[in-house]
Amino acid sequence: MSALVDPGVDETKSTIDPHHPLAGDDDASATVDLQHPFYAEQTEEAKDTKPPEAGPATPKDAKPPPPEAGPVTLARLGELLRRALDDDEYHIFGGGGLHEPPVALFYDLDAWETQLRACVGAFGPTFEHAIACKSNPLALMLRRAAELGFGVECASATEAAHAVEACGVAPGRVVFDSPCKTRVELAYALETGLHCNLDNLDELDRATEIVARMGRPPAGRVGVRVNPRVGAGTIAALSVSTSASKFGVDIGDAAQRADLLAKFAARPWLTSVHVHVGSGGMGLGQLVAGVAAAVAFANDARETNAVACVDIGGGLPVDYGSDAAPDFAGYAALLRDATPELFDGTYAVVTEFGASLNAKSGFLASRIEWLKDQPTRRLAIVHFGADLCLRQAYTADHGRRWAAFDAAGRAFPHDAPLADAAIGGPLCFQGDILADDLKLPAALRAGDLVVMRDAGANSLSLFSRHCSRVAPPVYGFRTVARRDDDAVPHIDDRDPLELVPLKPRERREDVSAFWGAHAW
Repeated sequence: MSALVDPGVDETKSTIDPHHPLAGDDDASATVDLQHPFYAEQTEEAKDTKPPEAGPATPKDAKPPPPEAGPVTLARLGELLRRALDDDEYHIFGGGGLHEPPVALFYDLDAWETQLRACVGAFGPTFEHAIACKSNPLALMLRRAAELGFGVECASATEAAHAVEACGVAPGRVVFDSPCKTRVELAYALETGLHCNLDNLDELDRATEIVARMGRPPAGRVGVRVNPRVGAGTIAALSVSTSASKFGVDIGDAAQRADLLAKFAARPWLTSVHVHVGSGGMGLGQLVAGVAAAVAFANDARETNAVACVDIGGGLPVDYGSDAAPDFAGYAALLRDATPELFDGTYAVVTEFGASLNAKSGFLASRIEWLKDQPTRRLAIVHFGADLCLRQAYTADHGRRWAAFDAAGRAFPHDAPLADAAIGGPLCFQGDILADDLKLPAALRAGDLVVMRDAGANSLSLFSRHCSRVAPPVYGFRTVARRDDDAVPHIDDRDPLELVPLKPRERREDVSAFWGAHAW
């Protein structure tokens, strides 16, 4: 059992306001209330269709890196919650309107940027990183990632258009991986210059027809996804390197491997090999074995074709049971030993990390609406459930850590008595239970706050319309570096935390439009 004791816009526009705090001015600062409990002693736990040359770009106006941020510990969670509660502009947990439930998704942007920089630093100059859109499609964060040199990996044509048109990502930095592309979508990718990964031999034949009709080579890289058949991980639904996988060409089958090598030889515009072993529950050994198999295939293809790129996908494991950050450096070291071609300039290398870049910096928080005393447990009913946390509600493979704070965001004492407890969501079916083996403070009451940790990936991006709940707002926190003339008060050596709106709360009109209210 998990013991939860103390630590501690205008949506009609497709472009992003360049003056938004996340995209620009670092001089904005937050008002600090010197009497706020935050300052009491804290417990330690604390975007022309021809793309540019592939490779990370350094923006002219790139902001300096934020302070190196550690993990989002329980103490840090309390600090961020109290900053949100202290805000008098957005009323995140206390608006009280008919369509304003007291719930939000938050990101520690300092911790998030630290993860992105750690990824870049671990792999070196031959690697280009494309952050997986499906894990966290928030436009302002994708734009910031692009400023930091990242591309965007997209699993649908809409994600690709979102990255290019709404987030300002150059087409050549968009990796288009959909396993179900229509002719129109495939033509869009080849003509626009996206990095396009083809899923199967039939799709390769379709792409060949489109390239012939274009009368010129594709403007961007084109690769084929291979299945190295290295086996499943601990989560079957996320394991895509078995003989039953719906993805890629099975290069473990001699006939398919020979056929694909022949197709590479006949198509000089086919210059990349793509592999992705799994999206969660995969061991580093399996990831490395899959990449090594793809590199071996690319080496064979280079005998008759100038293959210049290997896309190694993502899937780096995330430890959802501790504050430990994903081990980019450890993965890079294993890859360097097994596949030195990826580091010596033989190939340009693309990664597609998603959860490992996003998960640990995000958390969901809600006020408790009801606390029900049941024979074997206390059941806390909160304002997020199977709408935002599909995997947690419908499977047993995606457990998360939980935390509880009082109504003011203060931690419960270390020695507070605990009670068996469960977390239930707001949807109208019994299966909307996110956790049922918890220990929560016995003093917990309705109106207090419950947090699901490590929720920065595959939460809002999996949002469900069941029961037609409005999607919650999303906010980020970032440290605003103080200046000598800064009028914002500081306590000790702390810099103020700025609350950054990343996405407004959905409106009832948006939900009605989804259900066709404005179709006639």
